[in-house]
Amino acid sequence: MLERLGLTPRQREVLALLLDGKSNKTIARDLAISVETVKDHVAAVLRTLGVNSRTQAVAVVSRMPLASGSAAAPRRALLR
Repeated sequence: MLERLGLTPRQREVLALLLDGKSNKTIARDLAISVETVKDHVAAVLRTLGVNSRTQAVAVVSRMPLASGSAAAPRRALLR
């Protein structure tokens, strides 16, 4: 299910870092992009998931079923 979210590879990376609880500034540093670009990616992720906050995004992703055969894999690893 996670692989069918319709997110770009970079948006999946940003979402994975959101799941790790990282701030926009830390995400920007980790991905070597600007904070403004991170904000754009976060906004796109929130729109795609149909939520209004980072917390809601994490909650939605946490409730999504894992792909078959990957039950032991952390959700954030499936996004990368």
